[in-house]
Amino acid sequence: MVEFINFEEIIDREFKEEVKPRPPNTLYCSEIGYCLRRIYLNCITPKETPVEVMRKFAVGNMIHDRVTSILRKTFDSVSSEQSVVMYLDAIDFRVLGRYDDIIHQDEGKILLEKKSVNTLKFIDKPIHHHLIQTHLYMKCLGMDKAQIMYIEKNTFKTKTFNIKFQHWIFQEAMHRINIIANALKTKRTPAPEARNNMRMKWQCRYCPFYRECS
Repeated sequence: MVEFINFEEIIDREFKEEVKPRPPNTLYCSEIGYCLRRIYLNCITPKETPVEVMRKFAVGNMIHDRVTSILRKTFDSVSSEQSVVMYLDAIDFRVLGRYDDIIHQDEGKILLEKKSVNTLKFIDKPIHHHLIQTHLYMKCLGMDKAQIMYIEKNTFKTKTFNIKFQHWIFQEAMHRINIIANALKTKRTPAPEARNNMRMKWQCRYCPFYRECS
């Protein structure tokens, strides 16, 4: 007799991710703008990403891939999902990342970072930690212009912001990297940045270390 299939279990198995050890003295561009304590704890005691979060990531990736396929119908040359690395010899650290798209045109090239969101209603400017991530990519790639596109998941509506390289944002990123590198070397937990900062406080709701921090 044919049995009913438990599709949810099959999909959950697909998205279950094992915790992989982080390479030593390594940070990621995408995390630098997050709460300093969260980054530190994620370096020393990484947690398994919940399956429901992995499902959301998968939806976001599908949306991003669709946007890239649309762009390739318009532009002759679009390079995507390439790794970048910044070596910081002075502190013996490296910062790794993977940009979304570079669109090549006769006049030059431009970096595009895509972010899927539940709603565009409250997006009236680029989210700051996305600016930090994008500036690290621009520095690694030797580029001075980028665009950040926010894509509403339910409607596929988009809102795009034009970004010119600003030295102070890159300097902020480097300052944060130095704080984390020093904390890891001295084994001193940074202050709960998001909890003490109204602009970042929303991060606490999604932080895997919320209980430990509280």
